[in-house]
Amino acid sequence: MNQTQRDTRRGPGGQRAERTYRQALRQQRQLRKGEPAASPVIADVVLLDVAFADPSGSKLRPTVVVEVRDESMLVVPLRTVRPGRRLGTFQLENWETAGLSRPSATMAAKEVPRGCVLAALGRVSGRDWRGVVNEVVSTPGALR
Repeated sequence: MNQTQRDTRRGPGGQRAERTYRQALRQQRQLRKGEPAASPVIADVVLLDVAFADPSGSKLRPTVVVEVRDESMLVVPLRTVRPGRRLGTFQLENWETAGLSRPSATMAAKEVPRGCVLAALGRVSGRDWRGVVNEVVSTPGALR
């Protein structure tokens, strides 16, 4: 598969998302040495190293910032939506404008340290923001 085919498969904004992802990997290596990569505000889409539910590891994931506190923030991790795969609680409609390379859906909200932001990807639209907040507030057990 050549570069053009890969970029087409990624969807609109795929090159930018891939470049941001690579930058985040570089920033992750330097994260403990200084200031966080970005100062997030609510409705931002940021890249974080999200821990799995079991202690087996973590994965870089885009997340939507729901609340920013003094030392921590509440985020909603996102996952790629693929045919035949279980959907998250809310599927973003304007995922491209949020800086994402593929259709994405929400997962359960998590509290993370404020300084762990690896990169700022974009911002969710007003409609998607309302959907994310409604799912977090109305879903039993959504806050972990």
